[in-house]
Amino acid sequence: MKPAAFVTAGRAYHADTCSELVQAAGRGEVRLEALARGTYPGGRLAPRAVPGVRSVGFWDARHEQDWGLPVHRNEGIEFTFLASGSTGFSVDGRAYTLRAGDLAVTRPWQPHCVGGPRFEALGRVVEGRDRGGSVTSRLALEINGLLFGILEALRAQPVADDPDLTSAERATEMFLSELEASSARPWTLDTLAESAGLRRTRFAHYVRKLRNMTPIEYLAHLRVERARRLMRERPDLSLTAIGLECGFASSQYFATVFRRVAGHAPREEKRAGRGRDL
Repeated sequence: MKPAAFVTAGRAYHADTCSELVQAAGRGEVRLEALARGTYPGGRLAPRAVPGVRSVGFWDARHEQDWGLPVHRNEGIEFTFLASGSTGFSVDGRAYTLRAGDLAVTRPWQPHCVGGPRFEALGRVVEGRDRGGSVTSRLALEINGLLFGILEALRAQPVADDPDLTSAERATEMFLSELEASSARPWTLDTLAESAGLRRTRFAHYVRKLRNMTPIEYLAHLRVERARRLMRERPDLSLTAIGLECGFASSQYFATVFRRVAGHAPREEKRAGRGRDL
């Protein structure tokens, strides 16, 4: 199974597999107890158990460690709680020291690295010491309790929102700026809006405001621009190959959309070797 991937600015990032942690556990340097899905280490979570959770567990390092996870990314929100001791932690290039009782939260695909913390209540469930009901039922209760606890903490000490990260318009702008690298994917309006974290109507509103196009029109624009670049850079490619490479399901559909966006047929563009961007 391949780790999840995230594409931005033409670069692909893959979810961490915690290989350094697995190796340290194999050497006996840390104790690792986990339940997981996908490429994350640990026992396997049942398919329908605690939906949305990719990995839960703890590390227990009884002595100083000379290793750590390198900067990595994960496809979901990550909660790191340090029950005892201290460990290094960095996020977005800034270094911190976590101490007992500290909780760190990272956003999906946010670059970060961490040393060796251990969980408490969730850790006991994973380890098997707390058997009051099924493991998955106990996990669901503990995770819900954790999330409610975080919510209460935020209410007690309000965190100032960063408008660059929280506004719907900014979220749409960030998504659109990265869409070119993945424009060939089989997008629909629903999947575009979902990836931007917005409802369809709101997403379409901000796309129109920012690009003066509907989401599907903007996607077509990106695909046609990519096709035009390929015609210049790879004149050996056929129009059919270029259309498929850019996300068009057929050469006929490619020709129709290209003519609508560019004002002329792709065959004319290729023959004339036009290099102007739209």
